[in-house]
Formats: sequence, structure tokens, C-alpha cells
Amino acid sequence: MLRNPRHKSARRFAKLRECGDVESPLPHGLKKLVEVSRNDAAKLLKAIADFQEDMAKLRSPLVDVASKDVAKRFRSSPRVRATAQVYGGVQWARLSEGYLRSRPDRVTGTQLIDSGLLRRSFLEGRPGNITIASKNELRFGSNLERAVVQHRRRLLVVDHAGIGVETARAIAQEIEKI
Repeated sequence: MLRNPRHKSARRFAKLRECGDVESPLPHGLKKLVEVSRNDAAKLLKAIADFQEDMAKLRSPLVDVASKDVAKRFRSSPRVRATAQVYGGVQWARLSEGYLRSRPDRVTGTQLIDSGLLRRSFLEGRPGNITIASKNELRFGSNLERAVVQHRRRLLVVDHAGIGVETARAIAQEIEKI
């Protein structure tokens, strides 16, 4: 249903509905019809059930989504003396003055971008990477000690709306291949 009954679209929709010209309450009075044959619907439902029964079938596209998401977070990393929001909507706090005094080589530059080891550990097949796919789960991440330490300070893996959208898109593309 439309939320604001005073909105022009809502009034127009209400008039159309009174006249019997509209069957479903879609925003802005739009009517969308999707025709699917019984065979197509059965194939689609079977494909969805197959993917639910074996997560390993989605390994490649979902690992791709996860690694791209982490890469975007690293690319949006703030300078060492700045606190800023990174991709995914979390704040990364500036590096402490004590740390910067103890590591003069880090006084300039970008947070968590040093040797690149941590960033690369989120790429499948690289040292420190974890990619495990089974029927019931898909695990992706890094097992480097520095990943655990840094994740406590600055979230490296974040659940946010963007990754949900990309995950859904990747799954839909896999289903379309069937």
C-alpha cells in the first residue's frame, strides 16, 4: 500500500481502484504482470532447492562478492591521521599518536595499507585466505593473526545492505544460467 494517502500518486491509485481498473496495490498505480509457465516455475523452484541443499554450488560467485566487498573497504581506507567512514558504513578511527611515534614509517599513508599482506589474505588462494564451501555453509575470510587483531579495532568484514544486494544479484545470475 502507498504510505501517504495525500500524495498525488496515492489519490490517482485510489480513483483507479474504485473504478476497478487496478487489481493490486502497487506503488504509483503501476501494474506488473509476470507470466511464468508451470514448467518454468517448476525448474526455478528446483534450482532454488538445489542451491539451498548444497551451498558449494554458489561458492565461486559468493566468494567473488565477498572479496570485492573487502577490496572496496580497503580502497576507501582513510589516511592514518583521519577517522572516517569506509565502504560498508563503519568508522575506522585514526591511528593513535603513540603508535605513530613507535612506527615513524607509518606517519603518512593510509590505514591498513602497508605491505598489502592483510588485504591480499582476503583473495582466494592467497596466504592466509580461508575459503571453505560445503553443503551447509560457505566461509570466507582471513586467518592471519593481524586480521583478527585489526578486525577488533576496525571492522574488516561488514554485513551491510550493499553486500546483501550483490549477494542476491549473484545468486539470481546463477539461477538464470539453469
